[in-house]
Amino acid sequence: MFLWKKNNCQQKNVPSVSFMPFLSVFLYGILGVFFVNGSSVFVFSASPETSSLCAEESSEVFIKEVRWGIHSDADTGGVWKPGRWMPIYVFFRTEAEGQGDVQEKKGEEKGKILRCFIKDCDGVTAIYEKKLFGGLPQCVEMCVQAGNIYSGVMLELYDGEGNLLQQKSFPRMNDPLNEARGVILVVGKSTAGAELAVEHLNLPGRLRPLVYHITSAERLPSDPGALEIVDTVIILTEDDTILNTWTQEKVDILEEWMRRGGTLLLSVGKNGKKVVSREDLWGRFLPQGAEVEMLTMPQTTALEHFAHSTVPVPLLGVTEEYRIIVPRMARQIPLPRMDVSRMLFSQYDLPLAFRSTCDFGRFVCVLFDLEHDAVKKWGDRGKLLANLLGFPEKSTAKEKPVSSGKLYGYDDLAGQFRSALDQFSGLRTCSFAWLILLFAGYLVVIGPLGYYFARKYQGNGTRIGAVLSSAGFSWVFFISMVFVFSALCYFLSQDMPASESSFSESRSENAFSGTYVSAEFSDAHASERNKIAGSVRMNRVTLVDICQNTGRIRQTLWGNIWNSRTGHFTLRFAGNDILSKHVQGELPVNKISSEHGRKEECRMGCFGLPGAFLGGMTSRTHMMGKESFGLNDAYLVSSGQWKRLPMIARSTKSISAQRMAVLPSEEKPYFGFLHARGDIPYGEIQNPLDVSLENCMLAYGGWAYDLGTLAPGEKIQINDHIRRYDLPSMLVESEMVGEKMQDIMNYRRVTRPYDRSSRDLSYILRAMMFHASTGGNTYTGLRHDYCSWTDCSSILRDGTAVFCGTVLEGEENAFFSDIHIYREGEQKTKMPLDFKVGQDKRLCVLRGYLPVKQEQE
Repeated sequence: MFLWKKNNCQQKNVPSVSFMPFLSVFLYGILGVFFVNGSSVFVFSASPETSSLCAEESSEVFIKEVRWGIHSDADTGGVWKPGRWMPIYVFFRTEAEGQGDVQEKKGEEKGKILRCFIKDCDGVTAIYEKKLFGGLPQCVEMCVQAGNIYSGVMLELYDGEGNLLQQKSFPRMNDPLNEARGVILVVGKSTAGAELAVEHLNLPGRLRPLVYHITSAERLPSDPGALEIVDTVIILTEDDTILNTWTQEKVDILEEWMRRGGTLLLSVGKNGKKVVSREDLWGRFLPQGAEVEMLTMPQTTALEHFAHSTVPVPLLGVTEEYRIIVPRMARQIPLPRMDVSRMLFSQYDLPLAFRSTCDFGRFVCVLFDLEHDAVKKWGDRGKLLANLLGFPEKSTAKEKPVSSGKLYGYDDLAGQFRSALDQFSGLRTCSFAWLILLFAGYLVVIGPLGYYFARKYQGNGTRIGAVLSSAGFSWVFFISMVFVFSALCYFLSQDMPASESSFSESRSENAFSGTYVSAEFSDAHASERNKIAGSVRMNRVTLVDICQNTGRIRQTLWGNIWNSRTGHFTLRFAGNDILSKHVQGELPVNKISSEHGRKEECRMGCFGLPGAFLGGMTSRTHMMGKESFGLNDAYLVSSGQWKRLPMIARSTKSISAQRMAVLPSEEKPYFGFLHARGDIPYGEIQNPLDVSLENCMLAYGGWAYDLGTLAPGEKIQINDHIRRYDLPSMLVESEMVGEKMQDIMNYRRVTRPYDRSSRDLSYILRAMMFHASTGGNTYTGLRHDYCSWTDCSSILRDGTAVFCGTVLEGEENAFFSDIHIYREGEQKTKMPLDFKVGQDKRLCVLRGYLPVKQEQE
């Protein structure tokens, strides 16, 4: 690379080194590094087939358009959020629109297969499949997870023989919502004032819930998992046309979504008799067999008092047609299919609204029309709906900007949780500072340093000067340095010895600052840990929620997998003995249980990082290569498993898996029985598992009981002899501080600030499960929107007690599922994840929901 030329101004036959050609050294140097090391970095680059994605379509065009999310009549693409499951609607051309016969013959056994390619939260292509039988429909709904705001889709249509019929790509159809922003979906002819209610939330405008309005129940997806993007659904029954669009299938889906953790508000007014008469639709939400009497609301003071309003409701006239109609039922509460029902307010003896807990969700019934003209013209209409939905009171304090995001790389508790999962014992991250320093040294050696020595020894008559003056040496020197620095990079990426002190320092590193390299331990288990470090590692947290009354179970697993070498893997959310009666092998999506009439579902998706930080779902770095789908390196997402997941050496993958099911009556765990006098619970609590539980706690309303460690089947009485704590003070860490005043020491309890840099999974999960009870953003300094369903604070306010306990490390129980990993190769090999030296983090938390019977005073 050293280029020489004659210079007539210097001594004869003495070569002179020209500086300008050395600029090309940097270009060749950078190219050399990527050429030598590119195979290990871009192992899963796009295949040659990728370039044909946007090729000319076949003569027979089947796929017409794609619509994203839940959409109204006028939208081509509706509401969707990155990192959430959502519906995608694929529209096909009819026979008249297309070119040729695109309809299959009726009764044909082999149907078509529709494949959807979309980027996940880590930028890897995921494939979703759906089989089409009995002719090609005009519209197909698929439930997928879009990984970032720049996601596009590519669709493939195959015939029954596996032949590709069409391949077509679509860009992002519409702008997404912020992944942390809530959605209030209103089914009716207006929004019922929901946009006024969200103004009472102390949130910036970009994070306030979006109020989305549809005028037909047919717009709801047919998969309850696709409703994950919605937090609250408001159903208005005043309009007959919209009321007639509801079918039993749509109501079943809505009930399933509500029982999983959603909030459903049903407004029943002048059409009360029609609503109650449809027992197959709305009878599950209302008293069964109740006689309905249509009455006129005598006064509106109850509404004004409940809304904390000093503005009267403007009744528009004195005749009956201008009055608010209320259906009076023979029996109001309790409801047969609800856990706990409480009256919110009534006008004398006429009930107007009540709220119920339903498994993990909430149901609110309003016995008047929220669309009534008098309610519409009421100035405090928004306050009424905000209190019905349980919104917190609006604070007058200004929101303080959260600066932790720039420091830690996240501003949501889910980001801190994922960062803690990404910390592996014995593995340390490569610092970007060292990589930049190494690359800078490489450029200095092949550039200025080589130029300096060539100038220093040129023409000195020595053998060294003659060698350096030769043109061939420059090429040998350059190529040698490329291989030397490449070998150094490879050596640094291998298993490196590390002391305990250096490992302790590495745990505080940001998990998103680089790739992982393994490190040895200097203890008795060094050889064993080094052996397991060469395969697959996994940190995981399992949260199991069980509703005692109905036996509904929600198993959630978050995990980060570390892989030592490049390969493909199959991941499966393992079953357990408790669900064996419902699950045989793979659990298909939307499997109907004839005994319970509810849907059971198992999903596995990518656990995304909320925010616009490096690796975040709204980060602009996802714009790079967004049109490349990488067909050969995509993985198939099926019911509770991933097939052929590509992973490069020493990289991590974040996953989130969840199973919803209903346990048979003989398998339902018994947590105990509680009754309450006022806001104080009494009764008996027990450990329903066959393993010990530590850090047990019972929470109800604003109180908490520290139960310590409970042995299998151990019972404990909740009475006045057990010390109870204020719930926030028990969950928030504090310390006693002494102050000396006039020779007297006074002690007071001071709350410790929340540690936003902590990597303790138990500490973070506790903040997620009781976020609102501990003060919310005011205490943690972090938002809790991406995994907000883990917060049970609203359930506590509605009259349900929550029992929490942690399974002791090393003990197993059938309620807790795990992830099985198989390495793809000549034969499928199950990877060992149950290593017993305790190097991987594993946390199992059980939560039991107990309805509390309120005693009459």
